[in-house]
Amino acid sequence: MTGLDDDDFGLPPNDFKQMRENLEAEPVSKYSIKWKGHNTTLDVYRISIRHLRYNLFNTRIKPHLIEYIAKNSLEEDHFEVIDKDSLSTQKMVNNFLRKNPDRKDALKFFKDSNNLPEIQEPLVSTIDGRVLNGNQRLCCFRQLFNTDQRMYDHLQTAYVAFLPDNGTAEDERNLEATFQETKLAAVPFDWIQSGIWAIEERKKGVSTTKIGKTLGIKEAQVNLDIQIIKFAGDFLEYSGQANFWHTLREMQLKQAFMTLAAEFNKLKSKSDREKLKALCFKVMLEPKESGKAADGKSVHLLVRDFAKNLDAFEIEGQEKEEITQDHDFLAGPAKKKAPKKKREKIDLDSIKSTTLAKIAADQETIRMGKHQASLDENFAVRQMKVCKTTLENIVEKWSIQKTDGLEELVDEALEHMRTIKNKLQTE
Repeated sequence: MTGLDDDDFGLPPNDFKQMRENLEAEPVSKYSIKWKGHNTTLDVYRISIRHLRYNLFNTRIKPHLIEYIAKNSLEEDHFEVIDKDSLSTQKMVNNFLRKNPDRKDALKFFKDSNNLPEIQEPLVSTIDGRVLNGNQRLCCFRQLFNTDQRMYDHLQTAYVAFLPDNGTAEDERNLEATFQETKLAAVPFDWIQSGIWAIEERKKGVSTTKIGKTLGIKEAQVNLDIQIIKFAGDFLEYSGQANFWHTLREMQLKQAFMTLAAEFNKLKSKSDREKLKALCFKVMLEPKESGKAADGKSVHLLVRDFAKNLDAFEIEGQEKEEITQDHDFLAGPAKKKAPKKKREKIDLDSIKSTTLAKIAADQETIRMGKHQASLDENFAVRQMKVCKTTLENIVEKWSIQKTDGLEELVDEALEHMRTIKNKLQTE
């Protein structure tokens, strides 16, 4: 058997409770958790995976739910009003779980038939069979068992610890989050899952200190995670894909957003921060193509290139924040302002992401060259040799060269050459 039948998606709530009441088997173990603020010991049973239901409000699929609403133009409370236990809902959750990248490790682990479910790490369920912790494992068990029932016979049942009573939605979310500190969760929440959850908790007035304790991370990391997920949300709106969180995950931009947050926080002026954000968002639209255009650089390295050379860019239509201050005559003569550097004017509406990525990489190459020149006394001779070889190659391959804008560059190069010649003659 390779697919799941309708009967594989769990018993209705009342049928499950009746099944449990009729269980003649004794608990196979005990499991301790903190439930509603109290330490509680739960009975653990072996239950058929066909009887259990997924939790629609499982944090692992939250990004999928938000994107589903956005793609289908549904009301924000769509999933709060539908039947969370219906067959169609359970099938949808199963499909979302199978798309999660954090599922790969669990699936790989249980594919090895020698790796058995551990009684010390049971699934945790409500009294009516809705799994609050272990949805990903349940999904893996179902897939593997229905792929090869003989090889994965041991996965047709699961160890399940049952809560003593019903709780509020908040009680259930808090319980799920606390499992992130233990081995019980095969894979911790990814950056999108934990970021969205943290923002929702903050909206409810929960402090970042408490969120950090729940997730087992420091408060500073909570604040950074929230900032990163806010950048990600802004990027989705910028790209016309607001709330398409699973789509964002597939773009693999986590490191880019982390680098953007680090460089953004170093900047003091609002205009510089907005400039950096705008430049980075543009190349993030096509991460793979932008990387190729920039000689194979990852997008997070391009973010760093923009930050290091921010003053070399001027975004058309963006007002420059000028900081003016009257000169203090007691401090002596006013220093002469250094001439403004020539800036690369960027029209973000028309420029291609790949072109901008190439410019960013080139600017960093120039910056590094200037820096190296200030440190290396042999830099001039070495680079002149490179320049000579480059010029010879241009002449040799002249017939196939594009010459748009070349004359201006040649004039600038000649001016520099004359300056170098004059310096040599005056030594």
